[in-house]
Amino acid sequence: MFSLAARFFGGATASLSLTQLWATTGILLVAITPRIDVTLAFYLFMAQYALLIALAEPSRLSLFYLSGLILGFAIGTKYHALAYSAALSPLIIWTARSHCRSLGASIRPLSLFALLAVAAGAPWLVKNWIVIGAPLYPLFSQLKLQPWLASLYGTSAIPDVVNVQALSALAQARLHFNLIDLFIAPGRLTVEPEGAYYHMNMLYLLLPLSIAFIRNRTVIWLLVPPLCYLLLILIPFPATNLRYLFPAVAPLTVVAVLVAARTSERFFSAGAARLLLVCLCVLVLYPSAKSMHFWFRKSQVLGYFAGTVSENRYLETGFTYYYRLTEATNRLVPENARVLLLFEARGYYFEPQVIQDNVLTNWAFLAPLAEADTGCLEGSGITHVVVSDLAARYYILRGTEPQTLGIDSFPAFVQRCLTPVYRERGFTILRLRDGTDAQTEAEAG
Repeated sequence: MFSLAARFFGGATASLSLTQLWATTGILLVAITPRIDVTLAFYLFMAQYALLIALAEPSRLSLFYLSGLILGFAIGTKYHALAYSAALSPLIIWTARSHCRSLGASIRPLSLFALLAVAAGAPWLVKNWIVIGAPLYPLFSQLKLQPWLASLYGTSAIPDVVNVQALSALAQARLHFNLIDLFIAPGRLTVEPEGAYYHMNMLYLLLPLSIAFIRNRTVIWLLVPPLCYLLLILIPFPATNLRYLFPAVAPLTVVAVLVAARTSERFFSAGAARLLLVCLCVLVLYPSAKSMHFWFRKSQVLGYFAGTVSENRYLETGFTYYYRLTEATNRLVPENARVLLLFEARGYYFEPQVIQDNVLTNWAFLAPLAEADTGCLEGSGITHVVVSDLAARYYILRGTEPQTLGIDSFPAFVQRCLTPVYRERGFTILRLRDGTDAQTEAEAG
């Protein structure tokens, strides 16, 4: 990002652009998680940068092909790269055309570009085709049950008895995208708890002024692809997650900083403009600094980084609820057990094998089978169930309908098939009953 801004707009704009990237707090908070959205944003920005250099310097055609490779890696990382690639397509075609004498002659470099992109993304796409039967699953294919559910239903197709409305559980917990919440309360537009600490870069409010730079080719090609990408994502999916907008952050930040710098230079003296710009950037960074201070204060992350604090202590102070959940599960559940998580999408730090509830459908999809079955999921391999009551309440408070989660039918299943092992505020650990439990109950009766 610094390199791009320095190459095209100067060192001052480059330095400010790099610092202002952190004014979009979500970039920082997601970067410390296993999510790959920041990696995707990096790939896509590098591809766009390579195209801009190839367009500006006719001797650098190799960077045009490098951009194709990077886009292929991005597509293999996350499918949102397909939408950004579509948004980049005018720039890709324009760059190829600028290196050729005619439109027909540009077919060859465009074909090689596409071939390199497909080759770079092929390992991931072929893996999907072999394992799932659809290279771009779930795009352009029917949804399938997860393997553990497919083994119970005897088919990978979603049965008619399943409430497919459960697939909208996460979308129900998010408000539709709107600019007011984006700048005032971004947490309303995303479901992750850390969304409460998201802040949007207020310099983006200056982007409409970029119309004054319409004659600057680099500004136009920095601005148009991310805006087109946002339209491609938000129009069909208005309740999308804010993380999916990250690919637009870096290029829009560079343009916003450029607009702020050039506008202040136009109306003020050099010294006054510099002071105004620095004050503005510091002010914009304040919400991110406040969020980072909170995260540093509530957890012992610096001690963990230095090696003076253990992993458990770091988790206990920084992620108290999740630490209690994993600690209790690891302590009370055998390592060779198979644990079904309900309403909990995180599956790391567990010692037993766990089935994550990534999209809150585990119980909703299992409920019809559990209600119809006179047994208790024998043959599933599941030995324990961990229910995150806190997470279920969180999603319901955010707008998810209780019937979408299917929680009304869960107590009957607990009474018939599960034995409580441990209960703590926010979660419950239960064990599937076996023959010993049945014999004990019969004796007690």
